[in-house]
Amino acid sequence: MMWVLIRIYSCTNECTSGAKRCYGTTNIQQTCGNYDSDSCLEWPATSTGSGNSVCPVGTGCFNGICET
Repeated sequence: MMWVLIRIYSCTNECTSGAKRCYGTTNIQQTCGNYDSDSCLEWPATSTGSGNSVCPVGTGCFNGICET
């Protein structure tokens, strides 16, 4: 008889899908999504790449919203 061990990886969502936040004190707005190899939701790991957008010129990011 042969036994096969299966390791089950679990993860926890860090945020709600589509939620927005500001990246530190920059004018970068981040969107919650799945940006890595697991199935859980997280914020983007850096301020560049998928899940990030720069607020338009003349605005800043406040409480996850680009506004003047």
